[in-house]
Parts: sequence; structure tokens; C-alpha cells
Amino acid sequence: MTLNNGVQMPELGLGVFQSPPEGTATAVTTVLRHGYGLIVAVAVAVAVAVSAIGPEGLDEGADAS
Repeated sequence: MTLNNGVQMPELGLGVFQSPPEGTATAVTTVLRHGYGLIVAVAVAVAVAVSAIGPEGLDEGADAS
């Protein structure tokens, strides 16, 4: 979708409100690995996802397939 100012924004959204931490971490990790670049979140949701992902974090060289 193209906004009035010409900026493009994805039309697909991922909702994780009230998802358990493990589900949130899996969902966020999956979309990031597949190139999804628009993250709109509140600090608590980010903290939950990051803590559930754990110290290994995201492997930036991981294959997205």
C-alpha cells in the first residue's frame, strides 16, 4: 500500500497481543528472518519477545527458507 506521502507500507500485519512469550518470540523471529521490516510494538511486547528469544538472539546469517 502506498501512503499519501509516497511511502510504501505492508498491508499484512502480525498481531501478537496476549500471545504467550514463546509464541511471540517464534512469530517475531520468523517474520524478521523472512525480511519483514515494519515492527510497531510497545516496549513490553518487545521485552517479552527478546527475553523469550534468549541470549542466542537471531542468527543474521540464517537461511530464510
